[in-house]
Amino acid sequence: MGILGVTTSKTMLYRSPSCGAAPESTNILTDGMAARLTHGGGRHEEEGPTLTRFLVMRSGGLLCALQLGCVVETMRPLPLEPLPNMPHFLLGASVVRGDLIPVVDCAVLLGASSGISRRYVRLRVAAARCVALAVESVLGVRALDSTLSKELPPLLQTAASEVISAVSALDAELLLVLRDACLVPEQTWSALESRAAAS
Repeated sequence: MGILGVTTSKTMLYRSPSCGAAPESTNILTDGMAARLTHGGGRHEEEGPTLTRFLVMRSGGLLCALQLGCVVETMRPLPLEPLPNMPHFLLGASVVRGDLIPVVDCAVLLGASSGISRRYVRLRVAAARCVALAVESVLGVRALDSTLSKELPPLLQTAASEVISAVSALDAELLLVLRDACLVPEQTWSALESRAAAS
């Protein structure tokens, strides 16, 4: 079952060659920025075992970080097709590279009102399924020490319990991806930016 509550074998939703099993390496391009990631959650051998790369984005007035291992690409918002009887955090579905995938409003997931969607972040939530997160902006890729990333608040800490329950009921794989994401306090982001500028 996917977030639309139907099996992909009947609807052919989400299934795409670019959404298949993760290759050994994947290129993520976002506004001229290229990040090279290896299979295994975005962890780089050359960075050492304690660093993990995250895609940092802004949504609902908050900074969010997703592990690169689940990110396929970012893109401009695409036309939406409304879907009947869907939860309020689901904006509809968009055709992405020939396949129809659901688009989730990240701001609503975080407990805010529907935000301004200037970017889509396409996530691989299962071997052959993708979901797009609609966010305000994508700020870049940052490497976080594993100790620091564990101390950051979870992405869904501000989400209403009924929203978490709805996501869990409709798409358990998406919930697993979101549970591995975190919020980035502004002071932490400022420190990361200062460190990047000094390097």
